[in-house]
Amino acid sequence: GRFVMPDSQGVVESIALDDLELEEVGLIKLDLEGAECFAVRGALGTISRCKSVVIIEIDKLPEKRYGLPNLAAEKLLKLLGMRLIGSRGKDHVYAF
Repeated sequence: GRFVMPDSQGVVESIALDDLELEEVGLIKLDLEGAECFAVRGALGTISRCKSVVIIEIDKLPEKRYGLPNLAAEKLLKLLGMRLIGSRGKDHVYAF
């Protein structure tokens, strides 16, 4: 909340990571309070093209806040062929 500046309607502009067309992305760290699945969806092309390592926070917030199934973001990463290679606390590390 400290860094997000909504407009007068409460809308926060966002852009998909894929739209940035970055050439090299080695690591993506996601801690979005339940919105990780949305970020992963917007980065699928970048993650698969760059073979990025993804660190993602695991929590039950997606279901509570957005009606998404638990582990939805992780399921997307696994569909790309990524696998869980380690974890620390709520953070899980996925790589190809």
